[in-house]
Amino acid sequence: TTLSERDIKIFELIKKFGWIREDFIAKYLKLDWSSTKVKHNMYALGTRLYKNEFVTKVKIIEGYPAYWSLAKNGAIFMNCKQQNPMSLATLRHNDMVAKLGVHMLVNNSTIILQTEHEIKQNMFGIISKNIKLPDIIINENIAIEVELSRKNDSKLTAIVNHYLSSNYEKIIYYTNNVGIVNKIKYLAKNNEKFNFKLFNGLNIL
Repeated sequence: TTLSERDIKIFELIKKFGWIREDFIAKYLKLDWSSTKVKHNMYALGTRLYKNEFVTKVKIIEGYPAYWSLAKNGAIFMNCKQQNPMSLATLRHNDMVAKLGVHMLVNNSTIILQTEHEIKQNMFGIISKNIKLPDIIINENIAIEVELSRKNDSKLTAIVNHYLSSNYEKIIYYTNNVGIVNKIKYLAKNNEKFNFKLFNGLNIL
């Protein structure tokens, strides 16, 4: 099958996040997901790519959009690994990271946006497991973390110390928990490198 520029753009986005909801893909393509026509078009597009083994489509939650990942031919085309099955345990966190990343890419086409998932694709074995990377890196000097649940104190202390000694100019935490904000501020001794954005539920943007 002949791939269009739009197909390749979709593959590039999927490679960044591993699994991504099709409404986020639609937003990335600057399409209005609330439109029935757009939903039909995305379904047709996904079906074509699925039949040619470029993408995998999985419906996880009834009433929610399907998730896409790169299938065999898509992974070969993008020179990356196929993804492991989706983890329900990290689904909400991954959705928030993808939603935030797509929002940033749509609103600023000049930024260089890398994801933890994307960078770890090129690492192997124990290195990829032990290295601490932000959820998103912007222009190589801004670290972005989505924090939805409180980590134990020793783990959080280690992360904060890692960022304090890092070369990142700014670390931005997106969280729905004031307690997390206060804890990190305390551990970082109110260091100005740390910034915080609070949100309610999934209405982050």
